[in-house]
Amino acid sequence: MVNQAAKQIATKGSKTALVQWIVIVALTALCLIVPTSELYTYQLKMFMALTVFCIAVVAFDTMPILVPCALLPVGYLLFGVAPIETAFSCWSSSTPWMFLGVFIFANALTRVGLLERVGYWFLARFGKSYLRVALVILLLGLVLSIALPGGNAHAPVFFFVLGILQAMGVGKSKDSAFLMVITYLGTWTTMKFIYNPNIALVQTCQQAAPTVALGYGSYLYYMLPFVLMIPLVFFVAYRILKPEGKVPAQSYFIDKAKELGAMTADQKRAAICTAVLLVLVLTTSLHHVSMAWVFFLMGCFIYFPAIGFGNAEDIRKANWGIVFFVAACISIGNVGLSVGFNDLIGSALTPLLSNVSVPVFFLIVLLAGFAAKFLLPPLAVMVIFSATLTPVAVSLGINPLPVWFAIIILGNFQILPYQFAAYKFGFSYGLMEQKDYIKIYLAKSLISLVLTMCVALPWWYFVGLL
Repeated sequence: MVNQAAKQIATKGSKTALVQWIVIVALTALCLIVPTSELYTYQLKMFMALTVFCIAVVAFDTMPILVPCALLPVGYLLFGVAPIETAFSCWSSSTPWMFLGVFIFANALTRVGLLERVGYWFLARFGKSYLRVALVILLLGLVLSIALPGGNAHAPVFFFVLGILQAMGVGKSKDSAFLMVITYLGTWTTMKFIYNPNIALVQTCQQAAPTVALGYGSYLYYMLPFVLMIPLVFFVAYRILKPEGKVPAQSYFIDKAKELGAMTADQKRAAICTAVLLVLVLTTSLHHVSMAWVFFLMGCFIYFPAIGFGNAEDIRKANWGIVFFVAACISIGNVGLSVGFNDLIGSALTPLLSNVSVPVFFLIVLLAGFAAKFLLPPLAVMVIFSATLTPVAVSLGINPLPVWFAIIILGNFQILPYQFAAYKFGFSYGLMEQKDYIKIYLAKSLISLVLTMCVALPWWYFVGLL
């Protein structure tokens, strides 16, 4: 009877995999059968086919993520889509190296037990209830996001939450999923109203309008409606997940912290390295070393004699698939721009945006951005949409600043982990079911759409931007 059940599961799995591969092949073939033209060149056709194949394989999880992501830049090179310096330019970016350093450092902190110790310390003081733990994590994310804008607060907070989950003894569950959502709510969603450095990128990649200097205060003033994202997403995520919220009495965590005894030599080294890391991260404006390189260098620094506490196991356990995935996302953006994918989007959007009202203009921008993010990484969407939409907005007499803000808001529009590398990083730790992820982030996308159209647009009219 057990064997029969196992065979049924295997058969069902085989059928599902077959359907997935049929969809992957069909989507790839669809890109290839479209005839070439002056706009849809051979290079653009092959870019579309290779990119759709890679993304579909990652989305359906039909093979280890490292395989399609490692093959993608090679495919761009071998099929003549882009030269080697463009196809592999992803590895000259600091971002993949940052993720590698973060994985190695997190593995080392976990192995020596420092994260667990920090988790017990936190829960012994703030673990009175599950919701209280969630709210403190959210507050920590908000505070660090002010000091570390641009989503850079997510790694320190993520490490911290990993330690809390270890101390709570929570694996993949509704409880761990909700705390993951709160981690990213406090460190990434806050970028929509706490200063987002990407607003400078969005402005400088276009030439149709002068740039506007924005500081923390002016950015918050214009993006004030999106403060509502925090309580709304918190409430909706809690209602969707319905976490059990069972937390042992604080006395339990106090006792467990005492049982750990004095810190070991490795834990002391780990604590010192963590303190150094935080200081370097908080003082990037003084030493001018990119935060991404700081994380990577610390991942290497822990192996030096007399200082380090890392071992080969920490490197072996690093999620290399996610590192290659991040690199592939950067490659997609760079190669897409080089083959004229932005011209393709421009030719599709410009007729739709001509002679429409301002609300319809913004609605089309948001929906088109939502669709584009199934194929392109967020930064590529920002660059392409700004270069494409700014001239159209200027020709229609629309102030480009709220258009740039809308492009920033597109960061909230995603429903699958692969669409945002930082979220894929958190999801890779296996603390959340994909079906729950889809429900929550689909709801978040809808909340973002409604807030933009029903609250932000009236606000921008009120403050004189429109």
